[in-house]
This record gives sequence, structure tokens and C-alpha cells, in this order.
Amino acid sequence: MIDVLINLLKINNKIIMNKNYTIIIPSNRDALKNELITHLRNIGEEPVWKNGHGYPSFSKLINECAVESPTETIIICNDKARPQKEHIEKVINLLEQGYGFAGLYAWGFFGFKKELFRNIGFMDERFIGGNYEDSDYVRRMMEGNIAMYNAFEIDYIFMDSGWDISKTKNHFDKKWEHGDSPSDKYIKRLLPEEVYDYNIGEKTNIKFLPWSESFFGIDVGKSEKFMDYKIKV
Repeated sequence: MIDVLINLLKINNKIIMNKNYTIIIPSNRDALKNELITHLRNIGEEPVWKNGHGYPSFSKLINECAVESPTETIIICNDKARPQKEHIEKVINLLEQGYGFAGLYAWGFFGFKKELFRNIGFMDERFIGGNYEDSDYVRRMMEGNIAMYNAFEIDYIFMDSGWDISKTKNHFDKKWEHGDSPSDKYIKRLLPEEVYDYNIGEKTNIKFLPWSESFFGIDVGKSEKFMDYKIKV
């Protein structure tokens, strides 16, 4: 259940808001979450807290955020993120330009439209705990030919992840094969996606930019090198 932090109505476990995007804070750390709420309110935003206590994975938590959001456009704000108003506006603008994913602190502060999940599926809940579900989704966006904007451009509180990150690499390695030869750089799918019984409405036929239009910020690490790889069937 999403806990509402402003004066909102809730009907059938959905948030009802009079705006065209929803900022959701998925968190199980109350002190950080409360600091972030205050910060966002101070810049004129109306965040919603998604209670993250007891979730088996980051993927499932984000999937449920998508289901419960009343708006097509969703901004996920990690409790360690401290965006300013201009960063929120930039995320919205990038999504309107056609990027399927707009991350201004990678997966710590990012926006997407539900149409992304309708096109290439929900986040993979087989990644128990956290880690590698983001790397997985980047490959799925490449596979689906949908552009992403992935950078580090906001203030962020550095601390260890609150998720167990010890269990996910095994599933990642079983799901994707990588060829790293300079003459044959490729990514090949080995496992199909699971299908989840979530309802996020009908397709809207939003047009996304192609993968070739993706942007990776200088500090994202290896992500920018994805442009050198091809999907192998």
C-alpha cells in the first residue's frame, strides 16, 4: 500500500492526484524518507511514500509503484536522492522528447512512462534483493530499441544499499550472454521474461526514440560502452 503524504484520495488502492506525474519515494528507511519529503515539499513538489518494508526485491517494489501510480508518468526518487525543481522538470522533458527512461542519478532518481513496461515488460522479480535488475533492464531497452538517458546529475547521499546484493549476479549471468571481442561485441538473451499479473491499463501507442539516441553520462561507468554492442538473436 502506498502511504499518502499529502491531501489525497485513495480509491481501490490507487492514488488520486490532480497532476500529470507522480513522484514516488519507495523506502524502508524512515529518517531518510522524512528528510526527502521535507526537501521535496520545500521545492513545491507533492511526493508519495511507497512503504518498502518487507519487500523481497527492488524490482517488485518498483513494479508495484507503477501499478499504484494514478498517472502515466512516474518519477522514482530514492530516499538518498536530493533533486532540485529543475531536475524534476528535466526528467519530464526528456520523457516528452521520447526517452523511455530518464535517470539523473541512474536508478536512484529516474522517470518513465507506464508505456515502457507495456512495451518490454515489468522489472524482473527473479532478481531477489537488489542489484543487476538495472543492468538487466538496460539490455531489455536495447533489445526493444528504446532510448534511455542515464547520467549522474543530482546531489545524492552516499551510503551502502539497503538491499541484499549477494544473490542477483547468478540470475543475471544465466539470463544474458556477452561477447567482448573487439570485432564481435554482442549481448544475447538466454532466458525469457516472466509474465506478471499486473494491470497498468491499455497501451497508449506512445512513440519512443530509438536506442541509437541513448545518452550515457560520463560517470555512468561501463554503460556508455553499450552503444558498441549489438543484440544477437
